[in-house]
Amino acid sequence: MTLLVPAVLDALSTDADAIRRAIQTLSPGQVSAVLGTGDLKVTTSGGMVSVLAAGKGLALGTQNATTQGVIGLANDAAVSQTHAAADGTNPRNDLVGVKIEDAFYSGSTKQATPVIITGTPAASPVDPAVPANYLPCARVRVGAGASTLGTITDLRSFVFQTILPGGNGFKVRDSTNAFDNLALSDAGVLTIRSTIVSVTSNYRAYAYAGSSQSLAAGTPALINLNAEDYDPNSNFDTTTHLYTCPAAGTYLVCWALESDINTTLLASIRQAGSRSQTYFGCTTLNAAGNRPISAGATFIKAAAGDTFGLWEEVTTVTGNVGDVNTLGKNFMAVQWSSP
Repeated sequence: MTLLVPAVLDALSTDADAIRRAIQTLSPGQVSAVLGTGDLKVTTSGGMVSVLAAGKGLALGTQNATTQGVIGLANDAAVSQTHAAADGTNPRNDLVGVKIEDAFYSGSTKQATPVIITGTPAASPVDPAVPANYLPCARVRVGAGASTLGTITDLRSFVFQTILPGGNGFKVRDSTNAFDNLALSDAGVLTIRSTIVSVTSNYRAYAYAGSSQSLAAGTPALINLNAEDYDPNSNFDTTTHLYTCPAAGTYLVCWALESDINTTLLASIRQAGSRSQTYFGCTTLNAAGNRPISAGATFIKAAAGDTFGLWEEVTTVTGNVGDVNTLGKNFMAVQWSSP
């Protein structure tokens, strides 16, 4: 087994830091990471022995965050290491990884070394502090009084953070590389660090007149839409006969109103809240034997909490609407279109 000398640690005519910084810009995560799903993976061969697999990786230089860049390394064969004996009372967390010694910044050694960082036993153990230029590969739980290693948690990030084949799935890390914001296992189990905030476009309703309503000549009136065909988010109130916008955005509103008498009829949608606006529909001409209809459709820009209501604005003769209580006769339909 040989851990190869990390790339660009040796003296070069070109500044090594410059080359490492160039490598860093090609690493999408710009963090300590491995290249493939099997690279530098930690397993156990039994007892208190952990095994660091062969593979390639990049260790983020932490002795100078501005100039040091990332350091490439390669392990050409598996490395077995023995963990310290377990504490008799409390468990602990050990970390297994690779430490880079960079003589340009400290000391006189230029090498990569597999390292076990032994944790402190505690009732609720935490991870130990890590040295500079460290590529963490796994957390190993050492149970109280144990003679074999416990759970091995994979801590590796991947250079390209893509969905790679194998047993490690896919992780999206936070900006500090301290947490998995999202983790998708190879078995398809999705774990999310915090709360899912969903934005739905299922804001829609269809309300209609389920009974007749008398309209007085010359007096505008709110139409009693007291029945619903659909309203999945319960945004329409069949008591107030108003639709309340659950979110800001543009809404498509369609409406129709039919009377049982020969009259001039004009229906509208009235918006209240962030602005007071009336949207008029078109109407059929007053003619003997007609059942006049007024209908319309429009896009309305609204704020959350605004309301829409169907109004009769003009009628020349007292009469009824809603005496023919079927869908499509006297209704208002609302559909959220876009933010």
